[in-house]
Amino acid sequence: MDDLPQDESAEDLELSLEDRVRDARHYAQRLERELRLFSRIVEALEAGRFISSTDRIKEYRELSRFQDTYEVLLRMMGHELRHHTAGFYYLQPREMSQAQLPQRERMAAAAIFSLIEHLCDKGLPIESMITHEEPILLDDLGAMFSQCHDRLTRLGLGSVESFIDNGIRRLVDVGVMNERRLSQDKVAYTLGLPAYFYLDICRNLAEQHQQQLEAQERGEGYSYSDRSVDELADDFLNTQPNEDDETPE
Repeated sequence: MDDLPQDESAEDLELSLEDRVRDARHYAQRLERELRLFSRIVEALEAGRFISSTDRIKEYRELSRFQDTYEVLLRMMGHELRHHTAGFYYLQPREMSQAQLPQRERMAAAAIFSLIEHLCDKGLPIESMITHEEPILLDDLGAMFSQCHDRLTRLGLGSVESFIDNGIRRLVDVGVMNERRLSQDKVAYTLGLPAYFYLDICRNLAEQHQQQLEAQERGEGYSYSDRSVDELADDFLNTQPNEDDETPE
């Protein structure tokens, strides 16, 4: 019969523990050396910010260089790192109902969805506007707000000022849009690469609704489940305002 393994002595356990502590310290030092922007990157991602190749360039380069390492570390922290082919990183949004979404996040999502809808209705090439950073003037935002006034008001964006302060500027904070000062008293906004995140959602919804219509024409049932931000887009873009509804103060 093979000899059973001997229990580790107290001395062996102490040495083993010392080895593990030493290895942990070495790993922490190496991590700090290699991932110099780790704290800054994690803080930005956890705040809901997109890190793109045209915005936070240093952070984007470090994420690109050590993507596998960041994916593992962020997974250990309960996050899932995603990279979009357009050139930006973000954390996979956690699934939650619309009611659980922070109010300002709902306002920001409504702002970008209404902007995409308005630009499409005007026949403007959104991808070209993203690529060439074509400016969106305050007058453009005012016209867009008028088009979506009833739906935006239901989310607490009852004026152009609140729409810009709580919607557009939140999009600037997270990197979806950029603010450009044209003169001392004139400001314009441009779409950043992360706008593709929301543009993709709108495209997917359009495709899903087309499939739903085709299934209904064939007399078939059709259902799909969306993430929370998709549900908000679906609700915002496809629910027409009811004239009998009261407008919040």
